Amino acid sequence: MSAVGTGGRKEPRERLTYGSVVEGLLRHGLQGQVPPGLRARLQRIGVDVERPLLPAYPLPVWLHCLWAIIEELYPGQPPEQAFRALGARTTEGYSHTLVGRAIGVLTRMLGPRRTVLRIPQLLASTDNWSRVEVLERGPCHFELWHNAALGTPGYLEGVLEALLREAGAKEPRARALELGEAHTLYELRWGDGLTRAPG
Repeated sequence: MSAVGTGGRKEPRERLTYGSVVEGLLRHGLQGQVPPGLRARLQRIGVDVERPLLPAYPLPVWLHCLWAIIEELYPGQPPEQAFRALGARTTEGYSHTLVGRAIGVLTRMLGPRRTVLRIPQLLASTDNWSRVEVLERGPCHFELWHNAALGTPGYLEGVLEALLREAGAKEPRARALELGEAHTLYELRWGDGLTRAPG
């Protein structure tokens, strides 16, 4: 079993999400489908989609944006289901950004296993604060520790599943195993790893 991570990354003075992620979702993932009501909400939160996006946004601003989007675009759906769908749209949209296109080429070259082992570096390209530890549990079976409890259940699971699909994984599944005050432990399985998945 192998473990990799970004344990040496220091906690910044302010947690920021890079503008390329915001661009990926709002400009590409949503395919320009930002209705006037949502556009107004995002502007009040601090993201003006009618102006050039900023290089980075405070993490709380980004999380408020995500909640506003699911409330406007996924009304009546359970939050976890809506956030999972939104996470997938974020990854798909990010692949159309300058940074994301390069990552997409890399993941398709690496395949799913080596892509998972690079998740610490991949997430580090999306913000200034993520620290990730990845532990290989078996074939097509990993655990991923992330230094956040974001309050957006299902979102990172959707991001990770879409990333694995992009890397060629068959039926990827991501789920939260443990939610702490300041961390979340996820399980990733696909392909042969699903046959050993519980329940």
